[in-house]
Amino acid sequence: MHAIIWRVWCYLVFWLRDLPVPDLDLHPAAFCEYCACDIQTVRSWKTLFKWGEYREQYVYVCPRCAREVEPFFIPVASVLNLDEPGDTLFHRTSGKVLVKKTIDGVRKGIEHFQGLPFLYAYYHKPLYRRLNEPVGTITTADRWALVHPSERFEETRFRMLTPYEVKLCMGFSACYQVLGTKTEEVWQLGNAVCPAVMADILKRCVAVIASVGKQEAA
Repeated sequence: MHAIIWRVWCYLVFWLRDLPVPDLDLHPAAFCEYCACDIQTVRSWKTLFKWGEYREQYVYVCPRCAREVEPFFIPVASVLNLDEPGDTLFHRTSGKVLVKKTIDGVRKGIEHFQGLPFLYAYYHKPLYRRLNEPVGTITTADRWALVHPSERFEETRFRMLTPYEVKLCMGFSACYQVLGTKTEEVWQLGNAVCPAVMADILKRCVAVIASVGKQEAA
């Protein structure tokens, strides 16, 4: 299971007390450059209480050498239509003028990424992602925009991600249908759970039920 989105989630799993506890300890695959091989990572906590966010309270390490590694992920560029750069910052076909805060945030992003295309969002504070990274949190409102810098700042192009791109960022298949207007589609996707994550959790729960069924049949 490779991530295409970095997002903080809390999953609660309930089961009957008579059933075995499902194995919910995830071991994302990664490449350890020190051992020169693919490995199944182990979570290493920085704090006494095993609760918190990736990189803030815990990291993933190699089970062989115990050095920190980064799980495999899918770069957001793989699901974006980079041939559609959008309108320039100051001439919008929609008629909606970008506010000064957005313009300033784009300018800082261009300086930070040295003129390379990037994703920009504003959620309490400016958020940025390189196109070779996973996208950040997908919310229920249009938040992420694709920025194509130009040598002349006023010719920089800026467009919001389409619902189709948001769907792919969440890990849904291209053929999965989300009904409604553009706003309604984004709202539904922002409320959704990444399919690969939920499928993995359910697979672990089903394994427990299946093992109990085999024991009763025996």
